[in-house]
Amino acid sequence: MKTFLALAILLPVLAYHPHRPSVQQASSDDEMYEVYSVAIQDLFLKERDESKNDNALRAKLVVISDHTIPYSSAKWNDPTQTTHKWAKNGLAVDSGIVEDFKRKCKDSVSLEMRFTFPARQVLISDQEFESFFKAERWSWSGFYERYPNSVGYISLSRVGFNSEGGQALLYVARSCDSLCGSGYYVLVAKDRGAWSVKYKDMLWIS
Repeated sequence: MKTFLALAILLPVLAYHPHRPSVQQASSDDEMYEVYSVAIQDLFLKERDESKNDNALRAKLVVISDHTIPYSSAKWNDPTQTTHKWAKNGLAVDSGIVEDFKRKCKDSVSLEMRFTFPARQVLISDQEFESFFKAERWSWSGFYERYPNSVGYISLSRVGFNSEGGQALLYVARSCDSLCGSGYYVLVAKDRGAWSVKYKDMLWIS
């Protein structure tokens, strides 16, 4: 029962797959990792103004799934409707970005430790993450004993880009305890050669 709760909290908006889908060759696109990095840093490494302290950031550990998650949207979190809502509020989003996001998110790709945020990073498999919850008792404590100073467990979708390569859309989820987790759509844009988060939309929280 507790294992089920852990999985439910972690990825409530994802389609459940009893077996991991086939994983394609890891992307060699450096920009994908730059997009991931700015999203993770903006969402999870700026708490309590720690972003102003390089030593505090370097002490943090970001634990990330070693592959992207196939993303399946429903009516309430459909990326097309979501970006249309953003547009009504004055946030321009290239229509091609959503189609690229949907197409890519049908599959999963392996990830590498090429993230550029200042904190430490580690990739772990589904099997390792699930092993923390196979004991009879709730075992987030085991996760944090293994990964002290971690911000939790991060899952990433693939990244959708517009045709010009100047906008990117992704889904990011974090699970951090039995009732601690959240999931976001994140819009990232490039300005003068540097990526930054332009908008983040929380889809769920626990």
